[in-house]
Amino acid sequence: MSCTTRGFDDACNGCQNIEMNPQSFHEQIQEATEESHRSAERTDFIVNLMGGTLNQHAYLRYLEALAPIYEQLETLLQARATRPLLKDFDHRGLDRFSRVQADIALLRGHTGVADNAVLPLATTAYLSRLHADIEDERLLAHHYIRYLGDLSGGQAIARLVARHYQIPQEALAFYDFHGLGDANTYKVAYREKLNRAALTDAQKDAFIDEAVALYSLSREIFQELGRA
Repeated sequence: MSCTTRGFDDACNGCQNIEMNPQSFHEQIQEATEESHRSAERTDFIVNLMGGTLNQHAYLRYLEALAPIYEQLETLLQARATRPLLKDFDHRGLDRFSRVQADIALLRGHTGVADNAVLPLATTAYLSRLHADIEDERLLAHHYIRYLGDLSGGQAIARLVARHYQIPQEALAFYDFHGLGDANTYKVAYREKLNRAALTDAQKDAFIDEAVALYSLSREIFQELGRA
């Protein structure tokens, strides 16, 4: 049948009137990273840390394993703060390195542990991805994984380690985001900016590829901490 016939024209018009609801970019990220994200969350170390069967020293080792990641990430982010893809996400209220350093210093005092932490090999592998030539879309994936994670599941970790291991409030600066205002409002606005970001399909694929890799490396860090 020719597309010029009335019946086919009506069918074509009907197809055009069907409302399509494609996934947002944030929904694509969540779907693509769901398995690797859950795998990281369900490592024995994280389950035990949040379940109260470890101790202050284990929590200190957790912070020590993450601190260099924030140092390197924030060095790169500050150097690229005016780049088109990154500038809308730049907010010094997100910076964690100085806060995690302060928490580590306090906890070393509480536990009597010296400054001789050995980094997990997976932390070194994680750091290798934060190299000087990393593409902005991949750097944005690091930004998303770390900071939105800290604003979400990280808040649960803060509550539970405070309860289980008597971590004093002054040693939980890592999870304090008062500079952002309301955390939930910030997270909603962040996701909306991510959905609007001027990313090509190839850049979106690279972002998701990086995010999956980071969850996998996080799982490896936690597994190493669990074996230590």
